[in-house]
Amino acid sequence: MGTPIEEFHFISEINGLTCPDKNVFTTSTINNSFYRIITSTTALTPLPELVDAGLNRKYGEVSGQCAGNNVVKVSTNNTTLDIIRAQIPAPTSSNPVVFQDVTWPNIKWGVKNTGIATSSSFTIQLKDGETILQSQTLNGLGSGEERLFTYERPKSTKRLFRSLTCNPNQDVFVFQKAIRSEADLRMMEPYIWNDPSKFTIVIDAFQNVTETDETNNTRDY
Repeated sequence: MGTPIEEFHFISEINGLTCPDKNVFTTSTINNSFYRIITSTTALTPLPELVDAGLNRKYGEVSGQCAGNNVVKVSTNNTTLDIIRAQIPAPTSSNPVVFQDVTWPNIKWGVKNTGIATSSSFTIQLKDGETILQSQTLNGLGSGEERLFTYERPKSTKRLFRSLTCNPNQDVFVFQKAIRSEADLRMMEPYIWNDPSKFTIVIDAFQNVTETDETNNTRDY
């Protein structure tokens, strides 16, 4: 809230009437006086604005076709797909299908401040539904500053492959095997995991920082 401003205005009085311009009357008929107006104003004070800095390297799957067969393709952003594809040798005519165990990159997520600097401590959270996967407490954040964090999954290995006959320069496929025995389960167990269908980033989870916009502190990915 801004400080009230006192404005002093000079006016003239004649026979109980007021006139803002004293020059229209002679000085012998004017009783000069002052009146005061108290004006309350609200100053617009800049505030911090904490927003999420995005989430990258999420793992996803989508059904597809390869040489007439039903397959499962990797679904992720292009940057992450490039990282994954680079770990699998390109298929050739002598080796048309190339399988490779790949370590999926850790999740990257974070927060940035698009407003003025804040020295207040605040907490950000990465969640799967109501489950908190990771929590970070920051002791303030500068104007324009961004902080990124890494979330390491409990499991991160997938057996993937590229195929010469199925868009080898782009698509990466997920190795699938029906589990019919204990041996099959032991073989596939390291690969049985998926990311949540939706990650949620919560900024300033305990509302410690007064911001320009308090409605944009939660976002789903």
